[in-house]
Amino acid sequence: MRDEPYYDDIISFVYELEGDAMSEGATDAKAEPPHAMSEAVVALLRENGHLSRQLFRRRMKALDLTAAEARTLMYIGANPGIVQGRLAELLEVQPIALTRVIDGLAAAGQVERRLSESDRRLRLLFLTPKGRGLVRRLHETHETLNRAITSRLSDEDLAHFAGALADVNASLRQML
Repeated sequence: MRDEPYYDDIISFVYELEGDAMSEGATDAKAEPPHAMSEAVVALLRENGHLSRQLFRRRMKALDLTAAEARTLMYIGANPGIVQGRLAELLEVQPIALTRVIDGLAAAGQVERRLSESDRRLRLLFLTPKGRGLVRRLHETHETLNRAITSRLSDEDLAHFAGALADVNASLRQML
C-alpha cells in the first residue's frame, strides 16, 4: 500500500524548494540540484510512472485487455510481420510468456501467425482486421490519456519539462 501522505509531503517539499530557489534569485538552470530536490524528483518520477501504469491498466480493462496484450498488439501493429522471437526481445519478456499472450490474441481473432516463406521455422505475426481496429482504439486511448495527464501544463512548461526529462533519459542511457 502506498503511503499517500509521503507523496503529498514530497510534492509540498518540491514546491517549497522551488519557491526558495526563486526567492534567492537563482538563475543558473544547470547548477547541481540540492540532494533533497534530486530525491524528490526521482520519487515523483517513480510515483508518476506507477500512477500512469494504473490508469493505463484501467483503460485496458475497459477494452477487455491486459497491459501485456495491449503492448503486444501495438508492437505488432507497428511492425507487421515481426518474428515472434524478435518481438519477445523487444518487449523484454520470455518467449514462453509471449507465446501465451499471442495464443490468447489469436484465439480472440486479433492476431494471426504465418509461417515465413523464406524460413519455415519462423512464425511471423500480423494483426487481423479486428486487431487493427483494436490498435486504433489503443492509440486513441493513449492520446486521450496523454492529454489528460499533461492538461495542467502550458506549452512552455511542457517544452521545459520535455527537455529536462530528455536530460534524465540521457543520463540513464549513459549509465547502462
